[in-house]
Amino acid sequence: MGRKNLSAERSEQILDAFESCIAKHGLEASTLDMVATEAGVKRSLIRHYLGNRDDALACLVERMIERERAKLPSEGVWKMASSKQIVKGLIDELFGAQADSAAYVLELFKGLWLSSAVNEKTRMHLKRLYREYFRGIEIALLHAFPKAKKTAIRQCAYALLCLSDGHRSMDIISVSSGSKRAVRAAAEGLVEQLAVVS
Repeated sequence: MGRKNLSAERSEQILDAFESCIAKHGLEASTLDMVATEAGVKRSLIRHYLGNRDDALACLVERMIERERAKLPSEGVWKMASSKQIVKGLIDELFGAQADSAAYVLELFKGLWLSSAVNEKTRMHLKRLYREYFRGIEIALLHAFPKAKKTAIRQCAYALLCLSDGHRSMDIISVSSGSKRAVRAAAEGLVEQLAVVS
């Protein structure tokens, strides 16, 4: 039996702790000492496995991007699915139960957002993360509505991303209570417009 890759395991442990610290305290307050304590490791191990704080942040963002990619079906699945199946899967991903249970993820994003206002490196990482997420939505819509104009697809993808993030932000502070059906209906209405222009 092969030995587990300790480097990958330890890196994941440290990244989990970094995420947790950001979600609890924000990115700027999340020092490597704090991350080491949360992970139950020596600070020197963080540098050994991930590098400095900026390197660790880059690894964290890359992991978040991979998580988002994993949520979306592969190109082969899109090609075999009907437009209705693709749209339902996309809307469920953006506005379904799993999106509602993402308070921790929202806190993590909030920490990145606040830091991005003053830190150019964080801003670049966050842009990359959102570009990937946007691209995933766009690809799903392109497969669902292959005859729609690309500008209409891009506009719809951006609107869905904004609607999803805005709803989650409002939901976490209880502004949007009772609005889940309304926001989902609004998203479905946006997507239906692509069928009209196709």
